[in-house]
Amino acid sequence: MDATIYSDGTYLRNNPDWHADDSAWKAGHIAAILERNGVAPRTVCEIGCGAGEVLGTLATRLPAGTSFTGYEISPQAHHLSRKKTRSHLDFRLANLLDEAVSFDVAMAIDVSRTVDRISTTSAAFTNVVWIR
Repeated sequence: MDATIYSDGTYLRNNPDWHADDSAWKAGHIAAILERNGVAPRTVCEIGCGAGEVLGTLATRLPAGTSFTGYEISPQAHHLSRKKTRSHLDFRLANLLDEAVSFDVAMAIDVSRTVDRISTTSAAFTNVVWIR
């Protein structure tokens, strides 16, 4: 898949809500996985957060005090997500792999076909569970 469709507006034209309609379902499953495994993160990030709906919904399901950061390379998706910014919910127009940050939980939901630099041997990702 040509990654330029995310920066030139093509993807937004073809998907005006950036798949926000299934975000509550995804966030519900993620919250259940975390709870079932006793994971109580203080920091959560999403790589390729799109319109920010998954993180926004997850922020209502996890304990107060949890910090959420979404990373997106598409200017159009970032425009949609940044409207949801709150004190504990931040959205960045950046590539996480270019940042010197760490998170308790990092999610890459429906982006594996477009992310070419993530590997399980990367120092940026320790204790990784890949769900496909």
